[in-house]
Amino acid sequence: MSNQRLSLDKRTYTVTFILSLVLLVCIVRVFTGSKKDTKYDDLITTGGAIRRSLSFTIPSQKTTVCKTQECKDIAKYVKRSMNTSVDPCSNFYKFTCGGWIKRNPIPKTSSSFSTFAKLNSRVEKALRKIIEDKTGKYDNEYTKKAKTFYKSCMDLKSIDHLGAKPLVDLIRDVGSSKLFDSKHWDEKNWDLRQTLLKVQKKYASAGGPLFSVHVGNDPRNNKRHILEVNLLKSTEIL
Repeated sequence: MSNQRLSLDKRTYTVTFILSLVLLVCIVRVFTGSKKDTKYDDLITTGGAIRRSLSFTIPSQKTTVCKTQECKDIAKYVKRSMNTSVDPCSNFYKFTCGGWIKRNPIPKTSSSFSTFAKLNSRVEKALRKIIEDKTGKYDNEYTKKAKTFYKSCMDLKSIDHLGAKPLVDLIRDVGSSKLFDSKHWDEKNWDLRQTLLKVQKKYASAGGPLFSVHVGNDPRNNKRHILEVNLLKSTEIL
C-alpha cells in the first residue's frame, strides 16, 4: 500500500513539474511575443494600418551576392539615384529618387521625364546613327527602306517645292471636298462607306478613321494570335 502511494506521489510530482515547465515556457513566450508586437507597433500602425504579427526568418545558408561588373554597375546606379541624406520616414520618395531627380532635370522640350524616357532617347539616337550611316556596311533590306524614308522626310527642298500638292492629291483621291475644290467635288457620286473603305485599305495600315486593326495574342490561348478590331474613342476621332 505504501509502495503504491509512493509511486502515485512520484507521478504527481512529475506531472506537476512538467505542467509548471510548460506554463513557464508559455509565460515567457507570451512576454517575448508581446514585446515584439510592441516593438513594431509604430511601424505597422502608421496611417491606420491593421496591427498584425510579423515573423522574420534567418536563412540557414549564406546568400549568394552577385559580383559581376554588370551587377556592380547597377548597384552604383541605384545608390546614385538615392538621396540618403533625407529621412525616409519624412519623405520616402525623395529618399529613393532624389539623386536621380537632381542629375536628370526635365528637358525644356518635355513636360515630364523618367528612366523610360531617358532610355527611349538613347534608343532614338542609336537608330538615327544607324539611319544616317553612309558606309552601308551593315545595310540590309530593312535598313535601306528606313534610310530611304528618312531621306524623304529630311529633303526639305523637295518638300518646300511640292508645297500642298501631296495633301491636295490625297484629298482628291478620297473624293475631294466642296470647301476648297468644288471643281472636283461630286456630291451625287460621293459615298461615305466607299470613302472610309478606301482610306482604311489604302492609307491606314493599322489604324483608320473609325477603327484600328492589328494582330494580338489570344487571351484564352497564348500559343495563337487573333485579329483585333478596336473602335476609336470619340476623343481620338476629334
